Amino acid sequence: MIRSLFRFSILLLGAQAQGALHVVEGGSTIALNAVVRQAQPMDTIRVRGKLSGPPVFVDRPIVLFGEDAEIIGDRSGSVIEVHASKVTIQGFRISGTGRSSIEDHAGIKVTDGADVHILDNTFDGCFFGVLINGCRSAWVKGNVLRGNSDEEVQEGNAIHIWKGDGVRIDSNVCMGHRDGIYLEFVGNSSIRGNRVRGNARYGLHFMFSNNDDYSGNWFEMNGAGVA
Repeated sequence: MIRSLFRFSILLLGAQAQGALHVVEGGSTIALNAVVRQAQPMDTIRVRGKLSGPPVFVDRPIVLFGEDAEIIGDRSGSVIEVHASKVTIQGFRISGTGRSSIEDHAGIKVTDGADVHILDNTFDGCFFGVLINGCRSAWVKGNVLRGNSDEEVQEGNAIHIWKGDGVRIDSNVCMGHRDGIYLEFVGNSSIRGNRVRGNARYGLHFMFSNNDDYSGNWFEMNGAGVA
């Protein structure tokens, strides 16, 4: 029974400067959460195949690296929640967020911390794609974020940053959400080389934000361009 519930394998290599390597082979997100709880700071967890189940919680500085990996949430909330600094999440296909008029559920939701990197992931039909609250020096690069609707009331934002500083948003594709990229109380940040198409409201939306730079972005068929 336990073996079928936690259907995964772990390969723990000798510790190196960047930490140990763990490998999770598909199955349940419960198994992935168990590996995260065992991991030490700076370890890498390599995920292969499809996982589904309740939210994944990251509470320590680690790397989650996907190899042809997909995480499907149970629609109860966010798919991956990060409550730590120095976290990298790279190479996943993510779907199955909850939807709510009072809570902001996201494919990847980051709360506080610094130096969180979200790289080369694909988000399909998530309420919010990437949502970062109160994070310094975050990097959101090379992600594809596809929402389900062109109606403002049915979608959150593809990339949503609240109270951030030194954030980099580079080379993402944002489509089918409310706003493509939304920044509120964000300073000293850059938005470069993104392709933003078919969002219900704004392609790029600033609120109470200062000393930010945007350049080389491409906006098409949004409700409006930049505000």
